[in-house]
Amino acid sequence: MTYLASAEGLVVYRSSPAQKADIVRFVRKTDTSKITLAIGDGANDVNMIESAHVGVGIMGKEGNQAASFADFAINQYSDLRRLLFWHGNNWAAKITTFSLLIITKTSVFGLSNVLFNTSAAFSGTNIVTDAFFAVYSINVTWYGFYNFFDQFVSFTRYKHDETHMPFKLSHHYAYVRDFLVKNWLRNFGIWVVLYYYAAAVAFVLPFYAYGSVFDAQGR
Repeated sequence: MTYLASAEGLVVYRSSPAQKADIVRFVRKTDTSKITLAIGDGANDVNMIESAHVGVGIMGKEGNQAASFADFAINQYSDLRRLLFWHGNNWAAKITTFSLLIITKTSVFGLSNVLFNTSAAFSGTNIVTDAFFAVYSINVTWYGFYNFFDQFVSFTRYKHDETHMPFKLSHHYAYVRDFLVKNWLRNFGIWVVLYYYAAAVAFVLPFYAYGSVFDAQGR
């Protein structure tokens, strides 16, 4: 076990369910930055599956015990690639972007009210009526459909022949992992600048346009 931490690969045979789980727990303890995935198709793999960060069970001839205790269940081992590189990768990218969209929606509304109150003696007056805010929230809720229908890579289009893709799937996976997910906070800082700008525009244009109309009418 002392050489396991620096090994690139390991072959284990004739091992008990407890020993399989011990290997996974050892890897997790040795390098906490790594995400472990365990995949198995039988009852003797259940301990190993439960010990990993992500457990995948294969439904097959040995029954559904592994699939019942796993986080994800697949029909055959080759489906693992689709689970990781298509569904998992797309969902990681979408949920990261979606969370930024929701934060931006709330921030733009709140900051525009703060800016308005700088000219209203901080009376707490709402620049947006309740009816308009309801319509605003309903429309922004449509971002939820982004999570269900938008795809960074279309599995339907390239599932039969990935050679027509303009990039390698592994490169796209690395991009989503390193740029979108791991750098979420850095990207959030960029979005902060954007929603400060959007809030300023949402306040300045209606406020001064409204004042200009009244000045033109001599009121």
